[in-house]
Amino acid sequence: MAEGKKGLPIWAWFGIGCAGLLVLVMIALLVVGMFVTKKVKEVAGDFEKNPEIAAARLIVKLNPEIEEVEVDEEAGTITVRNKKSGEIYTADVDDLKEGRFTLTGEDGKAVITAGADDDGSFKITADGGTMEFGGGDASDVPSWIPVLPGAEVEPLFSMSSDGVSRGSVKIVTDKDVKEVLEFYRKEMEKAGFEIQTSSYSGGGESVDMLTGESKDPKRSLMVNVTSDSDGKVNAAVTYSEGG
Repeated sequence: MAEGKKGLPIWAWFGIGCAGLLVLVMIALLVVGMFVTKKVKEVAGDFEKNPEIAAARLIVKLNPEIEEVEVDEEAGTITVRNKKSGEIYTADVDDLKEGRFTLTGEDGKAVITAGADDDGSFKITADGGTMEFGGGDASDVPSWIPVLPGAEVEPLFSMSSDGVSRGSVKIVTDKDVKEVLEFYRKEMEKAGFEIQTSSYSGGGESVDMLTGESKDPKRSLMVNVTSDSDGKVNAAVTYSEGG
């Protein structure tokens, strides 16, 4: 990798759109998703011959910051160049059939690896950082994060790099919005968080929010609480620690 990108936090790739790296991760997520749902042949007739290569080439063409260098259909690979830095990356697109993805640099070393785990999660690893989507249960939630007793818990994603951990957890409960907000307010106050509250309503929906930060240890929490049409209350708890 170029010196300027060394040590770039993995979540920064997703936040600022690092061209060559992000677009190929998008290829993995897109094509794996299409295979899982068996929707590839519905996209276009050109996908019938080689859907993985077709999807990869399409996304590359739609991104003005990278260009296609070579496609080897026999080997099942696509090579692209970052127009600004000149960096070359190669992806083994055939691996997508098995729900895996590896992006390698010119030195042959893996820049990004991605794939599905046995627990149903999808994990991306790069530069010593990891990002994981789905899978897991309440036991995978960091112990310092308050979890409403009796609620359903679903980890949405987690990531770590350079000593910073971030993630989001979905909480579903039969308790009402006020009870959920009061629970998190009390738990965050006990843990030493400085708390701010806000709310939003529009389009027939409303969201109540708690945000809090603590300095020692350095942690942050954001709790968004809504209710759905089934009468269930959903809380999205987004967290970070370290840095």
